[in-house]
Amino acid sequence: MSTLLGRGIRVIALRHTAATDDTTNWRALSRCRDEDPELFFPIGTSGPAERQTYEAKQVCYRCPVIDDCRRESFEEPIAEFGVFGGLDEYERRAMRPKRDTEAVCTVCEDTFRPRRSTQALCYSCEKVARGDTRTQLETFLAEHGDELRTANAEGVSDIVFATQVGVSKYLIGRARKHLGLAPAVKPLGR
Repeated sequence: MSTLLGRGIRVIALRHTAATDDTTNWRALSRCRDEDPELFFPIGTSGPAERQTYEAKQVCYRCPVIDDCRRESFEEPIAEFGVFGGLDEYERRAMRPKRDTEAVCTVCEDTFRPRRSTQALCYSCEKVARGDTRTQLETFLAEHGDELRTANAEGVSDIVFATQVGVSKYLIGRARKHLGLAPAVKPLGR
C-alpha cells in the first residue's frame, strides 16, 4: 500500500507478517503497523501537524519495540522524515552523532569540513578529478608549472589560463596553492 502525502512525499506502508523469530523481525510486534501511515508523517510543525506528531508519538510510547525502531531510525535513510521510535526528524537530527568536524586533505593537506565520513579530499581537490588527483596535479606541474608562474606574474586569471592549457580551473587553483602563488587579481575598473 502506498500513500501520497503533500510536497510529493510518498509513504510506503509495509504490512509485516509475524516472524518465526521475533528478534529478527521486531516490526511484527510494532503498534504502528495497524495505524494509518499518514499519522507518522505530519506536514508542517505547527497547528494540526503538531497535534498529529503528538498522536504519533503516543502510539510509539505504547509500543513494545520502541528501542528497536529508534535504533533503526538512526541507521536507515528512509527515516529522514516523520516520527520513528517516538522521535520526530528534528529530535533525531539533534541526537545523531556528529562527524569529525575537520579532516586533512590527502592531496593539498588543507583542513576542511567533510560532507561524508569517508571523504579524504577537500572540495577543490575532489573537483579536480575523480581518479588519482595527486598524480594529475604532479603531471600538470611538471608540464605547465613554469607557464603558470609566468601567467601569474602577468596577471592572467585562472579561467583564462585553464582554457589556454585545456584543464579545469580547479586544477589551476590547486597548482597555484601547491606552488605558493597568490591568485592573479586584476584591479577593478581596468
